[in-house]
Amino acid sequence: MLGLGTGLALIVAIGAQNAFVLRQGIRGEHVAIVVA
Repeated sequence: MLGLGTGLALIVAIGAQNAFVLRQGIRGEHVAIVVA
């Protein structure tokens, strides 16, 4: 159960980060800074 919970937490955290990067890319704002 602990491993499953940790895995899900990492997937959710990475998903949120990817959503932020995609949103910035679509807007075209600060793309180089976000990628770096």
